[in-house]
Amino acid sequence: MNQRQWICICAVASAAVLFATPIASAAGKGGGRSAHISRAFSAKAGQPSGTAANSSAGDAQTGAAQDRTKASDGQSSEDNGETQGQTVSTSGDGQNTEQISGETEQSGQAQGEDQTGDSNHSDPGSSSDSSATPGSDTNPTSLPPGIQRAIQALESNIQKNEGKPGKSVDALRSAVDRLKEWSNQPGTKTDEEADRQAEAALSEAAASDQADPQILTALADIREKLNDAVGAIQALEQALQSQPADQTVLPKLRKLYDVVGKKDIQVFVDGKKPVFDVPPLVRDGRTLVPIRQIAEALGAKVDWNQGTVTIRRGNQSVTLEIGDPSASVNGQNVTLDVPPEVSGGRTLVPLRFVGEAFGMAIDYQDGIVSVHPPAGQNG
Repeated sequence: MNQRQWICICAVASAAVLFATPIASAAGKGGGRSAHISRAFSAKAGQPSGTAANSSAGDAQTGAAQDRTKASDGQSSEDNGETQGQTVSTSGDGQNTEQISGETEQSGQAQGEDQTGDSNHSDPGSSSDSSATPGSDTNPTSLPPGIQRAIQALESNIQKNEGKPGKSVDALRSAVDRLKEWSNQPGTKTDEEADRQAEAALSEAAASDQADPQILTALADIREKLNDAVGAIQALEQALQSQPADQTVLPKLRKLYDVVGKKDIQVFVDGKKPVFDVPPLVRDGRTLVPIRQIAEALGAKVDWNQGTVTIRRGNQSVTLEIGDPSASVNGQNVTLDVPPEVSGGRTLVPLRFVGEAFGMAIDYQDGIVSVHPPAGQNG
């Protein structure tokens, strides 16, 4: 084998070594790769390595054979030139491979950083919180307005009366449980259906001895929404009986009385409505009512003596005369805005004067008069 052939073989071997070197070795061990490239170019330049020098001695012994193969050497020279070109080209490809490998590695690192960033900055809306639980149907804020108000009124009454002697809240609890059970049933529910459920529960509570004004006014509001003005009036009148000093009830009653066409004067004494055989009337802005029914409603007694009327309640007394604006209260003379009169065979007296004479408070709302003990006092 001559020197040119050996150079060719060395060049091909160098190229194979370059291709066999891993990308990581090319990136991390640049010194080793440089040594391979150096040997490849040394062979190309005619500088044999140690292995090539040892082979030269063998070539000297085969000089005759070299003479015989001159013709083929020329061909080998052409092949060698072609091979050298391939070697240089291959070496260049190795450099390109290294460059591509580096770019790929950088791209992978960048992609990893992007993924890490995406993981660290993920959309909070796309993540699920295992500790979060959907709202329950029995959550007051998720219930229909009518059901919500009914439950609040019932539960408030339960809290006020639970544990008190003689107070039972079982009926109220049962009503709350039914409302929540109905609300939890599947299917679409209309506001009217919810209001009717609330009306039924509150009506049951109102029939018990534990109903308070909050339950009754809630019931009245739902009945009014359901176009049951008469039922709403009943609930409000019951609320006024439960708490006569509640002035918020009177404007609601006035509105509902107008709806049902009740225009006459309505009188309440300690939350109750006296039954008059002669209707009250108004004189000069003062309401006159039959004396007997109003006295009985106040727990007083009436004495008659030739046109003079004396009303007694405990140690208090009021004396009036028909047609006379003068009166006596516990022996003290006073002047009336309107004197007593007779109508329909009944004596009518000024309601405000009589009520205040016996220490009662008077509330008035467009034809509704409520006579009751001052707030905080029992009748």
